[in-house]
Amino acid sequence: MTELSKRLEDVLALAGGGECVADIGCDHGYLSIELVRRGLFKRAVAMDLRKGPLKAAEENIKEAGLEERIECRLSDGLEALEEGVADTAVCAGMGGMLIIDIMKDSLLKFKSLKKFVLAPQSDMSAVRRYLKQEGFHIKDEGLSEDAGKYYQMLLVSADDAPDEYAEYAGTESLLDAAYSYGPVLLKKGGDLFKEYIARQRGLSLEKYESVKKALEADPGNPRLKERFSEICKELETEDKVSEYADKREVR
Repeated sequence: MTELSKRLEDVLALAGGGECVADIGCDHGYLSIELVRRGLFKRAVAMDLRKGPLKAAEENIKEAGLEERIECRLSDGLEALEEGVADTAVCAGMGGMLIIDIMKDSLLKFKSLKKFVLAPQSDMSAVRRYLKQEGFHIKDEGLSEDAGKYYQMLLVSADDAPDEYAEYAGTESLLDAAYSYGPVLLKKGGDLFKEYIARQRGLSLEKYESVKKALEADPGNPRLKERFSEICKELETEDKVSEYADKREVR
């Protein structure tokens, strides 16, 4: 059996346990297999939109001897999952906007779950804003470094809970930081988080210098002006994150 990547190990840890987990976009089924094999969940439903990966998942599940406990379904998001079948869902390895589309198509099903884990590969701010808009709460967050890349992941539920963004609401740039880098991750801090922010700031500075140079050569270009403004806002947000993290360490 193929070992899970560091990213998927961290997703697995955040998922916790339960009766049945729905693995959305299961690919080759490795996460579903480990969630059941390690006793975290009694059953799993491994779902994928693509027939090829789903067939591979079926073969891997059979090889692991778990075909009685893991069911494979061809499904676009949660389309093929009836309400009440699973108490937990995991959606990892997709772009953030695709995850939002999946949630929009099955919003009531997501709200019926006890919890779900999202691990978008992009558009973290958009995902968090959508969750907030629809009344979901982020119960916990994780950060993973795998093969030189950083991944954020969210544990979410529809339970009534205090507003996780309340303490950031007084400053626009700090609230933006909470949406981009996580209201829970900001509180947790830690060395990995500081490395992540430093990495993001380095990338933003590279973009800043590149676009600034292009804008100097073509000062009337509206697209470059808009991009330059976006990058300046990114840097402001990253500064706010670093400032907030430093203050928490001093306390």
